[in-house]
Amino acid sequence: MGFFSFFHLPKHREFNFQPRYYDPVKEEIQERIKKIKNEKISETAGTRSQISEAFRRRQTQNRASSVNQFILLVFLVSAAVAYWNWGTTGILWIFIPFTAIWLIKKFLSRVGR
Repeated sequence: MGFFSFFHLPKHREFNFQPRYYDPVKEEIQERIKKIKNEKISETAGTRSQISEAFRRRQTQNRASSVNQFILLVFLVSAAVAYWNWGTTGILWIFIPFTAIWLIKKFLSRVGR
């Protein structure tokens, strides 16, 4: 028999859950899926770095291409002005230095490889 009390403290309740069905194959499949997802995450980190490296290489190629286009533009404008002022001899005087510059640039780029 208990004594009468104004403060009633409830006892803790127990929770006994017993699963009705356990499938070890399903759990193994879920573990494999988790491993594959983790591997994909690590692979995407690698591919991200490869993609960013490819963009950097592309940017340097674009810069080199821009320089080549600028040199070609200067040559064509110079040739047009020379032809307008002096005729075919003016084109030769423009063509010879630009050809020399182009050959030197090609030679230095091959040596630098």
